[in-house]
Amino acid sequence: MTSIPEFFKNQSVLVTGGTGFLGKALLEKLLRSCPDVGIIYVLMRKKKGKELTQRVRDITDMPLFDVLKRANPENLKKIVPLLGDCKQLGLGLSPTDRQLIKEKVSIVFHCAATIRFDDTLKNSIILNVRSTREVMILARNMKELKVVVHVSTIFSNCNRKVTDEVFYPTTIDWKEMIDVVENIDDSTIDILTPKIIGTFPNTYVYSKSLAEKVVKDLGVNLPTVIVRPSMVFTSLSDPFPGWADSWGGPVAISVGVAKGIIRNCNADRNAVMDIIPVDTVTKIICSAAHEKALCGDRMEPSVYNACSYSLKKLTWGSYTEICLKILEENPLDDILWIPGITFIKNDLLFWLMSILFQVLPSAVLHGILKLKGTKSPLLYFQRKGYIGALGVKYFNGQSWEFKNKNVQELRKNLLPADRKEFDLDDFESVNFKQYFSDAYKGIRLYLMKQPACTTPDGWTHFRRMYWLNIIVNGAVAGLFLWTVLHSRLAQNLLPSA
Repeated sequence: MTSIPEFFKNQSVLVTGGTGFLGKALLEKLLRSCPDVGIIYVLMRKKKGKELTQRVRDITDMPLFDVLKRANPENLKKIVPLLGDCKQLGLGLSPTDRQLIKEKVSIVFHCAATIRFDDTLKNSIILNVRSTREVMILARNMKELKVVVHVSTIFSNCNRKVTDEVFYPTTIDWKEMIDVVENIDDSTIDILTPKIIGTFPNTYVYSKSLAEKVVKDLGVNLPTVIVRPSMVFTSLSDPFPGWADSWGGPVAISVGVAKGIIRNCNADRNAVMDIIPVDTVTKIICSAAHEKALCGDRMEPSVYNACSYSLKKLTWGSYTEICLKILEENPLDDILWIPGITFIKNDLLFWLMSILFQVLPSAVLHGILKLKGTKSPLLYFQRKGYIGALGVKYFNGQSWEFKNKNVQELRKNLLPADRKEFDLDDFESVNFKQYFSDAYKGIRLYLMKQPACTTPDGWTHFRRMYWLNIIVNGAVAGLFLWTVLHSRLAQNLLPSA
């Protein structure tokens, strides 16, 4: 049996979405854990006037690649960018690059996607469904193809309470849906969107569901894999703990809570929060590609639910309690109020509490800062936060049962030589307090560009806000008590009058 590094040896790889959070982690994992891998072609657009080579340098200059640079810096030269765009037909590839891929590439990782919950249906279909069609068409013409891996989402079938590692029927044919967005005007599509997506909560999960059907239909007689990650969070240990490169998932909300800006959450504290470290996902992706290519099964795609459901369960309430404890021990330097959170499932009450305890205090502080001539994004953050909270309520207000027997089998089938680099035992035995502490430090360091730990000035500010919080809460409680007593006294005096 060939080990995973041996399988990737001298193989040319194509990666779409290589500039995203998961894509970057996958690039690093391949180059470090499979040192003899061949050329890795990364589909890229020009962005902000930067040449593709500069974009590659920007990626490899990130701390994520520091371990690789110390161990095997020459491997960074294996990243070769190809000009392309998943929004375009043919992936925007030139005839020369397209022929190069057909002749050389043997392994494909399709990670590119729009993950915006509020994206238009047209954009979601173009980026998530049509681009998948284009990748599969290209793969069918690759002379050396060994395996195609499509990255989906665990929520692609979220309209079902139980999701197994199988395909589920879709409400509309993906070919018809592509035809609709290509030929009907945007305003009409926007009007029809709620009816089209039906029981799906947004265009993202709807389009990812259709994309899976594309892989199934066009993957006939091809070695194809679908990996469905849940909420992808910071790295657990590989290449180091706490790597963060995305504000997605619970990251933005967690930072809002840490700053004291967000104080209410419209979620069920008992709902299961299914998160998966980014390095665990890359291990599953590489292992699944290896397994599929060597087993010789081309009947239909293999499906892997990359989730924590059967590995390590966590509720939103437990997550919040752990995070608040971490924030007490290591608060941000620039908090606006002492962190705290209240779970509210009722939409009307959530709106009212958000106005009273988030928007109004932010408006007051915004006004004070404006008088001082300082620009403040507080009200903007509150607006974005409220809209974002409503958008994710569907996911943090209920629980699903995600079965991942195939992932468990993947673990069992690992060769002893592969266990050090590709085993999932580290997540099964994870200490959540330590994991989220590392995650929080990574978010501070890599996303917020702040020190990983609280500075002396930060502690001074925290103590000041701590006592201010006590004074304000005491004043509010005193005012409430006085009002109640005064009201009762008035009621007692009225009869005697």
